[in-house]
Amino acid sequence: MTSRLSTAILLGCTALLLATSAHAQVIRPSETLYLALKGGVTTYGGEIDQTGAFDDPSDDAGNRAWVTRDFGPGFGLEIGYQFTESLSFGVTGLYGRYINLDEAYPTGDNTNVECQAAEAAGTTDCQVNEGETLPSVIAALRYSPVPGWAIAPYTNIGVQATFGNDDPTDRPVGFGPYAGLGLDFRLTDQFSITAEGNMAFIFDDSAVDGVDPGGQTGSAADRGASGDDADYDNLGFYNLGLRYAFKAPYTPVEIMSLECPVEMTAGESGSFMAVTNADATPPVSVSWDWGDGNTGAGMSASRTYRTPGTYTVTATAVGDYNEDMDTCVVTVVEPQ
Repeated sequence: MTSRLSTAILLGCTALLLATSAHAQVIRPSETLYLALKGGVTTYGGEIDQTGAFDDPSDDAGNRAWVTRDFGPGFGLEIGYQFTESLSFGVTGLYGRYINLDEAYPTGDNTNVECQAAEAAGTTDCQVNEGETLPSVIAALRYSPVPGWAIAPYTNIGVQATFGNDDPTDRPVGFGPYAGLGLDFRLTDQFSITAEGNMAFIFDDSAVDGVDPGGQTGSAADRGASGDDADYDNLGFYNLGLRYAFKAPYTPVEIMSLECPVEMTAGESGSFMAVTNADATPPVSVSWDWGDGNTGAGMSASRTYRTPGTYTVTATAVGDYNEDMDTCVVTVVEPQ
């Protein structure tokens, strides 16, 4: 009941934050390298954590318990490239401590050399792992459907490689799919804070904890451990991060106002000026269409009309990423 209430409160707060941020249109970096430091807690779900074959297969709550228990510290460093405001690709080096990974395991696993030796010696348990820490490398795409929000949700999807221990013949490197959800809290043009929850499913089953009940024979079958609930082990990482983009986002150019004469006399020169936003990402240029088939250029320009009439003047401001247009109407009269 407490877990459900906590989850409901968390979801409610997240929805409130997202609803509030929807009104805050921001611009995030693109076409730039980025660096992110991450710190948080890890989780492990496998046979040694009693999540696999030696847990009650009918107890779904027990099989999922690893998601919310036995947290260990984890730290990561990510480097990547931001293609657009929405899409990026990053590679993360993760080092985490996975609680219960060094607990004793019942003998009988003929796929593990430690368990084979322990069973031959007549002991009931074997020490499969001497420690609880594992290094991993993660490669993942990150996509945000609403990068213009101040608090932008996103999803991660990729692959994770986890290095089991020093003996590759006993436990090789494990690989598996990696996915998660996160929120990006924009601090400045180049800094943001991230909050993530990610999960990986590592194959084969012995790559993380060195144990594969599905490969057991003999005494393991006598104990009723005839198979494995899953052919993989789960690794989770809940973290907060500080993300830095090496290039600030661009600011689009915008024509704030046009200064045009309302009425001119044919044969006399008139002055025109376009005022653009001062924070627009350079370079910025302005071109003019005088409405009579002639053109000009420059933030400030002058024009002499020879023929009376009404002319629509168009100013176009061009930046490195966008352009903006505005118009004014000038009436040219006969000289007195």
